[in-house]
Amino acid sequence: MRKVIGLSAVCATLLISGCAANTVGIGVSSVGSTPKADTPNIKRVNSSSLKGKAVITSTKLYVDGALLTAQVGLRSRVTKLLNLQYRFIWFTATGRQLDAGDAWMPIVLYGKDEAYLKATAPDPTAAEFSVDIRFQDK
Repeated sequence: MRKVIGLSAVCATLLISGCAANTVGIGVSSVGSTPKADTPNIKRVNSSSLKGKAVITSTKLYVDGALLTAQVGLRSRVTKLLNLQYRFIWFTATGRQLDAGDAWMPIVLYGKDEAYLKATAPDPTAAEFSVDIRFQDK
């Protein structure tokens, strides 16, 4: 009986925690890219629902002064409004994350619209970035 109750408690906790967080839907990383690279090396898809509604169209990584700047093109595949969120995370050349990542920023894509997400590295040791995109919390 204790095993059943314990298992039920674990399942309930997993179910609640899985529903509580809005997970990343799609993303892209510059791992292995060089400045001015026009195509991402690694795309991630964790949500087929978001993948069917939005697509990453381009990625650019360039030096702006002493800091890297990343620009990511994002296009809506649907005719209705998409309320999304994105965040950039920066890494050193050795793969160490520089900070906790930017806060989630809202972006609205209108039907078949395209937008460009842009961020500048927090310090000169940044060598790579990752951007995560998800549906906006309701």
